[in-house]
Amino acid sequence: MDCVVHVTMRKSILLGCNLVFFGGIAFGVETEKSMIAPVGFPEIQAEKRGRMTVKLEDNSAGFWTLQSSEDMQVWKSVSTLQARGGALSYLDPAKNKSRTYFYRLVNSNTLGNVLIEEEPFTFQSSVPSSFIQRESVVFRTPASAGGGGWAGSNGTINESFTVTTEVLAPEAPIRPDSVRDHKAFLGRVLFYDKRLSADNSKSCASCHKQEKAFADDKPLSDGIHGQKTARNSMPLANMAFAADGKFFWDMRESTLRDTVLRPIENPLEMGMDLKQLPEKLSQQPYYAELFETAFGSPEITEETISEGLSTFLNSMVSGTTKFDRAQFIGRRHFSALERLGETLFMGKAGCAQCHSAPFFDNTIATNNGLDIYSEDEGMASHTKKESDRGFFKTPTIRNVALTAPYMHDGRFKTLDDVVDHYNKKIQPHDELDETLRLSDSVTTPWESTKVEQRQTVQLDLSEQERDALVAFMETLTDHKLIQDKRFSDPFKR
Repeated sequence: MDCVVHVTMRKSILLGCNLVFFGGIAFGVETEKSMIAPVGFPEIQAEKRGRMTVKLEDNSAGFWTLQSSEDMQVWKSVSTLQARGGALSYLDPAKNKSRTYFYRLVNSNTLGNVLIEEEPFTFQSSVPSSFIQRESVVFRTPASAGGGGWAGSNGTINESFTVTTEVLAPEAPIRPDSVRDHKAFLGRVLFYDKRLSADNSKSCASCHKQEKAFADDKPLSDGIHGQKTARNSMPLANMAFAADGKFFWDMRESTLRDTVLRPIENPLEMGMDLKQLPEKLSQQPYYAELFETAFGSPEITEETISEGLSTFLNSMVSGTTKFDRAQFIGRRHFSALERLGETLFMGKAGCAQCHSAPFFDNTIATNNGLDIYSEDEGMASHTKKESDRGFFKTPTIRNVALTAPYMHDGRFKTLDDVVDHYNKKIQPHDELDETLRLSDSVTTPWESTKVEQRQTVQLDLSEQERDALVAFMETLTDHKLIQDKRFSDPFKR
């Protein structure tokens, strides 16, 4: 039963939400099919000096954890209570009256005592209004007056304008749907379960760590049997907004449901036979209940595994950064260095041409001049076109301060290294992106110019400007995402 009471010192009102407010105190009861549902209404008795008694009827003698919070973001366990004689009660000690405290009860009888006690079951993430539109800044310069492009050889921009297009927010992160929450929770369990690998040594989370914005801190991640992955692990947030649905560095997959299965069957990564995976997971008793709650049937299939994982990933919305707050309250909380960095990012440095707000990514693959000749074929590995050699997906740089090392092979250890590359070290690859070339392609086609005569963009940024760019990129860090328990490891270790 899902029931809520609004309690003040004087009256009680039934509300259609999952919180009980008490004199500035919120009290929530989380219930699920797999958990013990309380019977009737929680009872809260007010006493003097801010004390309260909490009572909840539960005829199953189950355990409940009482949690408190000052901001409804970070919850701390206060006490674990067992229902005795069909009810539980807790006398809260006096609190500092100058503060507001929130409380909630979380059922502690998790599936087979395998999963951790705190299981927040709400995955509908709020989508920041800044995500509803995509803005791309286009520059016109004396050297490219006929259209958009980088600044000319003198680095001067004489005109800029903004192109705004609507971004249709997908249903996954925002549509209220309890079934979707169950699927996301199932996906969370699957994401952290090492049984998805052939030797039970690797999970999806092994290469996509929450504290690293679901990227890895190694150039190439550790796969099964001591092997290394072929490329650096990409961050996962905001995948629900991936335009045109192109995934992986080489953009070889066009649906997220297919994408989540590829690392599982990759012999370098998790090496699991997908046909054998359903039977393997069915040997764990708790999965039958999780799949039945999510899909209405305990049957485990490749399709339901994929849907659970992709729903979990779709719920990861990263939009609570210093930059996002600035969209609403202005740049006054930016430091002078951060403001300079934003100006450079959108202007002289040209970063926004490939990393446009609000997602700071791009819908196309590019060759950004890492090498004159690309050993890694990139997109060409599946398109079989030589002209696609060295083309890689433009990743989001949201949370980029957390996702080092950088590039598809993790060659750059720091953001300073990345800025230095674009500042003076772009290599004249045959298929180098046009925005990074300075050769006159009208009179002398780039491909016909000798490699040693090709000129690439030289930003000539000062040391302060390089520091400013890094400072601005650090404002794109979402600290809430990396601490959000909804995306944390649900297993007891």
